[in-house]
Amino acid sequence: MITQQQIDDLAINKDIRKFGAFVLSYCEEGKLPDYNKMDLMKIARIVPNVYVLDYRDLGANGLQFKFSGTKVDELWGMNAQGKAFDNIYKGENYIPLIEEGFKKIKDEKFIFYSNRYELFDVENNEYKHVENLAFPCSSDGEEVNFVIGFLWYDFLKDKDENVYLHL
Repeated sequence: MITQQQIDDLAINKDIRKFGAFVLSYCEEGKLPDYNKMDLMKIARIVPNVYVLDYRDLGANGLQFKFSGTKVDELWGMNAQGKAFDNIYKGENYIPLIEEGFKKIKDEKFIFYSNRYELFDVENNEYKHVENLAFPCSSDGEEVNFVIGFLWYDFLKDKDENVYLHL
């Protein structure tokens, strides 16, 4: 499991560091954290940037949002809660890097971090800078049934190199 120091060294946004500490506080004896035991009110100020993906029944609708905070919804321009992930995010870097990241969370129990830049306004050369940290969760400590993540974004005049990490 990732450490708080690794998150602090990696993350740009201070609220992602706070989110990481919150999730790590629910990890018991090297097991995955249990989303169902998390009290999001402990991080109420940053909940608008939190999302939860439901892996329990992938079925015909695929990976779905169980919860999406208002800032997450704002990023995609719609309420994501209850909707399939691949019907919401169609950004230029979605396939294969984002999809692969969320697959590794489920299959390999990796923590997924991305720091990416997407062209937002061609005319003004503005980019959407998005930083994401996502953790696998499990009710039994082993089988991934949810992913809880944090998205932060801003708008910039230029971009840097995209980073996708499986930790």
